Amino acid sequence: LRIKAIQSLANFNDETVLDDLIVMLESKENYDFYYEINSLATKINANQKYMNQIRQAGLNAMKSK
Repeated sequence: LRIKAIQSLANFNDETVLDDLIVMLESKENYDFYYEINSLATKINANQKYMNQIRQAGLNAMKSK
């Protein structure tokens, strides 16, 4: 259900939706959503700052697993 919700955020074409998702991604329990969040960022052409934050949040989540 969460995956579909993340995918549907692409319809807004607003990269600011990534702010909350990046915070969520930092939790090890939510690392499973890394691919979907990264795909969303790509679909909405998020700037490099967001892409780097997503990578860093994913790395932090992996370290804490």
